[in-house]
Amino acid sequence: MEYLKNSNTVVAINGDQNAFLYEIVTDSGVFISLKLVESHTLYLDEIIDMKFINQNKEAILCSNSESIKLFNFETGSCELYPGHTDIVISVDKFQDPEDPERGWVLSGSKDQNVRLWRYDSSADPFQKIKCVTVFKGHNKNICSVNFAPKKGQ
Repeated sequence: MEYLKNSNTVVAINGDQNAFLYEIVTDSGVFISLKLVESHTLYLDEIIDMKFINQNKEAILCSNSESIKLFNFETGSCELYPGHTDIVISVDKFQDPEDPERGWVLSGSKDQNVRLWRYDSSADPFQKIKCVTVFKGHNKNICSVNFAPKKGQ
């Protein structure tokens, strides 16, 4: 489950590969309920991790495959970006607040590698994400990747 910053929305993903966007309903600051706003069928794999990018219009997903996926919530399209040689377990993103259409993505995999990807939402489909480097040398699966909260490092 992920809370979308600067909004009143929560996203939940279930085992059937569906994403549900809920509005948090409050009264005088007190939680009342979650109201279903929209739902999407994402991809034919179990979603393991997901991070929103491009002002919450798109999401980077990892699932039981060697590719990371870019899902567009406005169009319902899903682009695959191969590179890893085993299941991708974790993704994270960094976006410069001054340029929300461009940023960086990290992915960690059972192939014991971390990949750094450049993201550009203005690029053509299937060209929006490009791997710029691979960090090798780990002895075990990469279970979690994270950027520093403010510096993108």
